[in-house]
Amino acid sequence: MNITDESSYSIRDAIIQVILKWKLLLLLALIGTLGALVRHKYFPVYPGEGKILIKDQAGSSLETVLSQFSNSGPVSSTTTLQSRLDRSLSYLETTEFNRALASKIWSQMLDDAQPMEMREEIKLYLKSLNINTEIESNVEKEAEISRLGNFLRRTLQWNKTQSGLLVVRIKTDRKSWTIHLINEALFVARSFLTSKELKDIDEATRFFTMEIYEVETRLRELELSTMQALKKSDILNIEAERGEASQYITNLRKNISDTEIKIREGRTLLAGLRKRVDVSAGGNEEAALSKFALSGQIRHLEDEIKTLELRKDTLAAYLKSYGSTTKSILPIQNEMERIKANYDFEFKVYENLRRGMAKLGLERTFIENQIEILEGESALKVFSRPGLLVLLLVAVTISQILGLGIIALNALFTKSKEL
Repeated sequence: MNITDESSYSIRDAIIQVILKWKLLLLLALIGTLGALVRHKYFPVYPGEGKILIKDQAGSSLETVLSQFSNSGPVSSTTTLQSRLDRSLSYLETTEFNRALASKIWSQMLDDAQPMEMREEIKLYLKSLNINTEIESNVEKEAEISRLGNFLRRTLQWNKTQSGLLVVRIKTDRKSWTIHLINEALFVARSFLTSKELKDIDEATRFFTMEIYEVETRLRELELSTMQALKKSDILNIEAERGEASQYITNLRKNISDTEIKIREGRTLLAGLRKRVDVSAGGNEEAALSKFALSGQIRHLEDEIKTLELRKDTLAAYLKSYGSTTKSILPIQNEMERIKANYDFEFKVYENLRRGMAKLGLERTFIENQIEILEGESALKVFSRPGLLVLLLVAVTISQILGLGIIALNALFTKSKEL
């Protein structure tokens, strides 16, 4: 029974102590509220966020349209989306990127084409970071830009998502600076990542350009060699020359064959006439006249046969002479065939290089369109975090917990002294 009374007394005593110390709790609550107001007014934190989309070109409408111009089908890179995100994230965490962003901000501060308010805002914030903006020396300027780049590297936080997004976050004590820095980081990141992805494409393009130039040079040399070979032999066209020679030889052989047939026919007719002369050799006057007529025909026919034989010999001589002339074309023909084979080979190489160059052009188009700024920052989205109500609630709660702790410790020490 005594224990119960003591417990009841302790609880009542504690409640009485709290009620008696309400001024302390109120004072702590007011102090916490004042601290929250000062924190919100003079030490704000403005978090910002921006998003970059890395597009997956596989199966996209852009790939479908552009691949129609390529004979080899789809030409998009086989690199997976996650590996692109990992590589892009590694690029954005380098000193090179942050220094490029710092150089961009520094140039905006000095650019007269930029609004005066923005330039003054940049100067004020850089001064708050103890960065000297009034220096003239290039060496010192580079040092200050490097300091700004190091600050940006510590401040900017880049993360990736499974859906192909790169998210950048930052917290500053100036709303305008948060908005400006997020948007500039997005623009610089897009151009920086695109230039990194295009670096290999540019190297390959230079290689293909040099190779195409060399092949074109060899093709021109082969064309020049062809013309020189034709001029040297006084032949403008080997195929035309061969065609005319073949037609002429065919006509000669046909004429020789026709002449031989006429000679054989004439000799057959001559033999028949001579038999008739022999039959009419011992006859009367009529037979003698017939023999005289036959003798005239024989002499005429012999003259025709001689003429035909002379024509045949002449045609045979022409055939022999022209045949030796056409044989002299064969070495030139072989040389031309060799040049033609080399030309066909070089032309195939040229076509392959041109297809490779076209493929690189399509790949360049993919890379230039695969990075998109999905969401930037604006004044409508950036607010001081945490908000004023949250700060007040947290401050009052902490102050009351602290006050209750002080009251409890005070009661404990008082009771210990009484004992």
